[in-house]
Amino acid sequence: NELVAAYEDLREKYAEEEYGKSYRGMDPEEDKDIIKEIKTAYPQKISEAEPLNIGG
Repeated sequence: NELVAAYEDLREKYAEEEYGKSYRGMDPEEDKDIIKEIKTAYPQKISEAEPLNIGG
């Protein structure tokens, strides 16, 4: 999904700028506080809704 990829890119850029390391390469246990901060800075809240009436 393009929206998910965009969030990942933003988080990656933030991690590189603030911590000098890759977000995708962070260890979930070792870097959990940093990951939490990044997810707080760029929360991923996406909702995809299907249209109710098509055509009219």
